[in-house]
Amino acid sequence: MPIDLFTHPDFFTHPAPPSFPERPARLTAILDRLTEQGLTERCQRPTFEPATTDQITRLHTPDYVTRAQHACETGQPQLDCPDVPIGPTSEIVARLATGAALTAIDRLINHTATAAFLAARPPGHHAEADRAMGFCIYNHAALAAEHAIQHHHLQRVAILDFDVHHGNGTQHLFESRPDVFYCSLHEDPRTQYPGTGHPHETGIGPGLATTLNLPLPAGTTDDHFLQTLTAQAIPALQRFDPQLLILSAGFDAHTDDPLGHLNLSTGCFTQITQHLLALNLPTLSVLEGGYHLDALADCVQAHLTELLNFET
Repeated sequence: MPIDLFTHPDFFTHPAPPSFPERPARLTAILDRLTEQGLTERCQRPTFEPATTDQITRLHTPDYVTRAQHACETGQPQLDCPDVPIGPTSEIVARLATGAALTAIDRLINHTATAAFLAARPPGHHAEADRAMGFCIYNHAALAAEHAIQHHHLQRVAILDFDVHHGNGTQHLFESRPDVFYCSLHEDPRTQYPGTGHPHETGIGPGLATTLNLPLPAGTTDDHFLQTLTAQAIPALQRFDPQLLILSAGFDAHTDDPLGHLNLSTGCFTQITQHLLALNLPTLSVLEGGYHLDALADCVQAHLTELLNFET
């Protein structure tokens, strides 16, 4: 069964100031590479619609959604902070990305696909319930997990985040709940944005022990990263026994990335993907970071190649 690839021309319309890291050229680099390598044609390309307000407000507050809409409609240059520049289309484009993630979940649960990759922008894992942060407006991975639980009645969903930056938004949305396991491998928060994701952050109340943060020191190379993944992250995922796996797939831990200080090779992302697919779960991979265009294209090519191998 082929995997699903979700992308859309409207994702290019979310603007970026000159020299801003999160820019339309990221998607151009990815999609050009996938087309050149013949990977796009091997994927199913489902249609999808923007997420509804009811779907967005499963996790984001109604006041925040209204504020995001108003900011875009009135021509404000940013939402909540300079790290989230916006234009007239930004809120609806973020909804469209979330809508793609929800459609991906529907197709995974209905066995129409075994895996899916969402190549969208803006990314999502920094978005809090009531605040935009770190290039992110709506939290696509988190909303996909919530859709699997609320709409499809799954009992246990896991989110594995390997972006170089900790997914503060995803953690905070679920840290009090026992039905979503959030695991993040990221650069030490003492040296990296957003400063969250310390090992002692393990969940709250009913969600205690369903958050696992595995911060890595600046300069971490492939061997240390993969040892942490296989010795700590994967056993924890197996103990949780999820019915669905969602990946917050950031590629900014690559050694060439300008925003991270980890030193992973392209080949490391091949191995990360292989280890995670060996869990043999329906898997949605959501693009998060990655800001060196050539390295980003290399890593997504490696990642998608392994997702396509998963179909067999």
